[in-house]
Amino acid sequence: GAAGGPDEIGDRGVRPRQWIEAGVLDAAAYNADAAATTGTVSFANGAITWTGDLPVNATAAITYSVTTNSGDAADTTLTNTVSTAVPGSNCGSGSTDPGCTADVTVLPQAIALNNLTSSFTLAGLPGTDAEQDGAVTMTVTTNSPAGYQVTVQPATQALTSSGSADTIPFGDLNVREAGQAIFQSLAVPVLVHDQSGPSDPDGDLISNDYQISVPNVHSGTYQGTLDYIAIATP
Repeated sequence: GAAGGPDEIGDRGVRPRQWIEAGVLDAAAYNADAAATTGTVSFANGAITWTGDLPVNATAAITYSVTTNSGDAADTTLTNTVSTAVPGSNCGSGSTDPGCTADVTVLPQAIALNNLTSSFTLAGLPGTDAEQDGAVTMTVTTNSPAGYQVTVQPATQALTSSGSADTIPFGDLNVREAGQAIFQSLAVPVLVHDQSGPSDPDGDLISNDYQISVPNVHSGTYQGTLDYIAIATP
């Protein structure tokens, strides 16, 4: 979303005064939250109207917010135009005074997953549990106001070894977000991070713990690939 205002309205010594703000709602939805430091505001037909009296040289600040349409292209510019029919105003209908308009650029929503651990190893005897806390770390950066989710899923069905025909189902491998108590099986994709709101400007550090109950297979190194997916919440 993009916030509109505040707009400062200067008195021209004529009253009552009515100012109309319009133009933003072609690509956004009004959040019904307009307010003014003095006077009254109302909304109808895609425009916010301010009405009030001001002493000479006084100002009224109007604030409001809008939420941009999710289908709009990135880098959309929302142009807010202020106009009035009050005689003597510099913001009459058709005015080209730059003080009567304000542009807000809508930044494209972006998300990036970086610095992902390239590999980790769990080792143990058959019948024992092998665990490594913080086995995988990554950094997620996003400007999504609604937040984001990170999931992990196996790229294949099993871990395999070049020295044996045995395989280990990925469902035997368990994962949890660091700080959580319960491991979850990778038999299905697992949500390993979920948050509302954008990341820290420098990115959020996310850490995952891994655990496996070592099955009764021939000794050797069993390998597989995990896919991490970060998705911004719409």
